[in-house]
Amino acid sequence: MSRSDRRIERRPGEIDGLIATAAAHHAGGRHKVAAKYFRQALSLFPDNAAAHDGIANAYQALGRKEEALDHFSRSIILSPAGAEFSAKRRPAIAAALKRLADAWPRQLPLDHLIGDQGHGALADEALLLALLKAKLVADLDLERLLTAIRRGFVQLAATTKLNDGRNLPLFCALAQQCFVNDYVFADDEGERAHAQLVYQRTVAAIDNDSDIPVIDLAVTGSYLPLYKLPQASSLLDRSWPDPIIRRGLRSAGTMSPPASRACRRRHRRPLPHAVARGDRRARAACAGAGSRRR
Repeated sequence: MSRSDRRIERRPGEIDGLIATAAAHHAGGRHKVAAKYFRQALSLFPDNAAAHDGIANAYQALGRKEEALDHFSRSIILSPAGAEFSAKRRPAIAAALKRLADAWPRQLPLDHLIGDQGHGALADEALLLALLKAKLVADLDLERLLTAIRRGFVQLAATTKLNDGRNLPLFCALAQQCFVNDYVFADDEGERAHAQLVYQRTVAAIDNDSDIPVIDLAVTGSYLPLYKLPQASSLLDRSWPDPIIRRGLRSAGTMSPPASRACRRRHRRPLPHAVARGDRRARAACAGAGSRRR
């Protein structure tokens, strides 16, 4: 029996009481007080997924995004079931999913997909960022959304001088999700051409030892493992402005192929059940969004 389990055994029911009290304060807008009670719960039971999820929500409401991201990640690792469902209930994500569904079967450009709230609304969703990095997303609706975001992202990066610092964490997390899911998202000839253009630009920057826009690296990492870049190890010697890029390079992008396969196996989850069993409607929806296995 672990130390935390022994503490709970001595004080039965205290964890549930602390979490319920914290949740009530959070619902009432008293997020600092809620965070205090969630911290007390975690001091007794560090592996309580509900407490991690609760304090993450409190931190997000307080604008403490990095701490929210860490706790959401821990919650998903401890209890991965239902993470996609929770993400889809977030207002910014739900709104993007609705716009995508309303336009079906048309493919929305990125500016129409993100709507009036702005793409930053998705980038501010710490739960979404944690989900993209912590596990393979096994949800048809989210897969369609992520496919559409990647398509719009690479098009903008290839055709304009994209310098979007606010959305960089989302783009980097999307690249990590693509790495984890073996680049499952479908593409078409135009999208592949845009990705190739950004790839060539990145390779040229590496060859010339010139600055590489972080956006270009995130785009490239959304279509192939970064270890496939020439002189990939040299990327670790560069200074990157965003911690997500640095962590991504070390945890996935510049790994050797055997190590990267091991990383993917740790994240592996089944595909959505309808797709896995061959449901024709689900497969048609995936194909239209653009999701398919290669």
